[in-house]
Amino acid sequence: MRWRLIAIIIVPAVAALVMGGLQVAGSMRQAGQYQLVMDRAQLGETIYELIHNLSAERDQAVRYISASRAETRLASLQRAFGRVDTIVATVATQAARLDPPSEPAGRIVARLGQLPLVRDLVMTSELPALSAMARYDDLVTVLQEFNQEIARDSPEGQIKNTTLALAALSRAKDQAARLRSVMTGVLLAGELRPAQLNVLIGAQARVEGEVATYRQLATVEQRQLYHDTVTGQKIDQAELYRMLALTQAQNGRSALDLVPDSNRDAELWSEAACAKVDAMRLLEQHLMQSIHVHTLALRSQAHRDGGIAALATGAMILLVLLVALAMAQSLVQPLRRLRGEALQIANERLPETVRLLREHGEHATPPVEPIGVHGDDEVGDLARAFDEVHREAVRLAQEEAGVRANVNAMFVNLSRRSQALVERQITLIDSLEQGEWQPDTLTKLDLLATRMRRNGDNLLVLAGQDPVRRWTQPVTLSDIAMAVLEEVEDSDRVSAHMPDGVAVSGEAANDLAHLLAELTENALAYSPLASPVTMAGSRFDGGGIMVALSDVGIGMTPDEVMQANQRLAHAAAMDVTASRRMGHFVVARLARRHRIRVQVRANEEGGLTALVLLPSAILTSPVEGGLRVRLRPRVRPVTPPWPPDTTAGLADLSLPLGAHPLVPEPGGSEDDFLPIFASVQSAWFGPDGEWGSAKTDEGWNAAAVVGNPVKDPPTAAGLPKRVPKANLVPGSAPSGAMPRGVTPTPTHAPASLVRSRLNSFQEGVRAAKADISEGRL
Repeated sequence: MRWRLIAIIIVPAVAALVMGGLQVAGSMRQAGQYQLVMDRAQLGETIYELIHNLSAERDQAVRYISASRAETRLASLQRAFGRVDTIVATVATQAARLDPPSEPAGRIVARLGQLPLVRDLVMTSELPALSAMARYDDLVTVLQEFNQEIARDSPEGQIKNTTLALAALSRAKDQAARLRSVMTGVLLAGELRPAQLNVLIGAQARVEGEVATYRQLATVEQRQLYHDTVTGQKIDQAELYRMLALTQAQNGRSALDLVPDSNRDAELWSEAACAKVDAMRLLEQHLMQSIHVHTLALRSQAHRDGGIAALATGAMILLVLLVALAMAQSLVQPLRRLRGEALQIANERLPETVRLLREHGEHATPPVEPIGVHGDDEVGDLARAFDEVHREAVRLAQEEAGVRANVNAMFVNLSRRSQALVERQITLIDSLEQGEWQPDTLTKLDLLATRMRRNGDNLLVLAGQDPVRRWTQPVTLSDIAMAVLEEVEDSDRVSAHMPDGVAVSGEAANDLAHLLAELTENALAYSPLASPVTMAGSRFDGGGIMVALSDVGIGMTPDEVMQANQRLAHAAAMDVTASRRMGHFVVARLARRHRIRVQVRANEEGGLTALVLLPSAILTSPVEGGLRVRLRPRVRPVTPPWPPDTTAGLADLSLPLGAHPLVPEPGGSEDDFLPIFASVQSAWFGPDGEWGSAKTDEGWNAAAVVGNPVKDPPTAAGLPKRVPKANLVPGSAPSGAMPRGVTPTPTHAPASLVRSRLNSFQEGVRAAKADISEGRL
């Protein structure tokens, strides 16, 4: 718990530290970008100053060349050289201090190294004025590229737009300076050539275009500042001189005359044109200053934001630590108390409750005392949840005690049932020992044994064990009904009607017989002794079989019927009703094994009807030529020598009324002596008990003689006529002589021997009637 609380404290603190650190780092990074913009803006300001002075040097070089390189113009040109050289040195120094280095700044420094070569061409060669201007224009173009570098590195939109507007203004100023230089050269030379006219027109067009770009990028204040700065009488006079020169050139005059009766046209033009260039330079400086001030403010703001973020992060971490410590303390104390009382419940109170329940039953339950942790928070909810767990544990202990009592009651019930059956069996055995003759004594013993075995099977079903006895071949519904009748008492009260040609799979045969036996026994037990019970099977459209067991007994109330159907449908766990309604639980579990549906309904005339729906999955066709089987082997019942014809009332049943009797093995007591078996034994076995194959072959040969039966001529109706003893196997019916080695039957047979033979005869008659009714004979 301690480590979890520490993790709860550390995670928010680390998260706050990381977030604050990222914000501080972002602010510092932004401040560094603003510092880089300031450094490059400072270099850009020096470069703009260099462009302005380089334009002035270009103007002096054009004057010098246009005046035929007069010595009077050389001093002014050299002074311009000195001013430019000073600024070039400053540019090289500032470019070297940039971090990281700027590629455009490096190109500028490298290109400025070519400036002495341009000056030599101006001073020593016959280079025309326009060619010299082109050399200076190349240098100016390289210098103006640095403006784009400043705009690209700027992280803030206003600075970027101002930088781009400044670059457009600088290009407009340079074109105005070029126009001034060309016009000055024309006025000094006294002749306007077509090439110079084209330069004048192009320079003016570029000035107007760059001014339009400036107005598009600049703010409202910056546009108003342009109108306030680049204006005045001198600027208007320069525009007038330019228009007048263009008009004279269009009229075909090569020698311009801007001011009539004056020889100072060049000076007047230069003075007016310089006023416009100087005004644009003043606006350029103002924009550079605004960029510098704005960038400085943004850098200061970034530093300030970083400091605030650092302080806020520290305060947040401290607050998180304080709150986490307070919350941890508020959690630890209730949790410690909850842990202590929980251990006390687990180690003392709950075992004591379980002991009381075991000793005094499910009603000896002490009250559940809640844990002494209160509150509406999660810890209080946890304490209440643990109280619920405690109550549930006590309830489970009560249920366990109830289940234990229920199991005890169930086994007491089963024990009493078994005791009653055993006492009846002992009574019957005592009557046999006393020599009293009761014809149905063995039958009753067999039924008692069968019911005792079914009680044992009930226990296995309730325990969830699979059936031990299973058949591999299908068993007809008639055989299953016969097996049910053989397992219940008062079976003569049961009227069974089952459909022909339907069999149940071998896996489900025993369970189905068990299920029907339980329902039939309940119907017989809870109905009057003289009332009938009907077992009828019928097909339905779904492909299954519906077996209905009806009685006219005491029945059930609607609530009892509903509860019984719930137990039969869901095969629920045994409850307190298991000892009294054990048959319901057994039937439900047997039905669940094979997806058989069982339901009880109240009859209008009284009693109940149990509906057993057999699904088509367990139904099949009978095996052709298969033997009739007895699902639950029993001892062959012994009946009186002259029993009443009990089968007469059951002749209309569509199911067999018996099964093949068990044939006793030879070599038993004298009650088991059979002359036919003794004859066969003496004929097939010699005196030493060995098999006589020669005698067997003789019998087969004799049988082959009568392979074709002997017939008399048919009767008048055309029916075949039997010839007595014409088709006997030779030697099979000797006259008067007993087989050799066979003890003759005593003349006065004991009563037990006669009774046994008559019983066998009666069983054979019943089996024959069953075979005839089923079409096997």
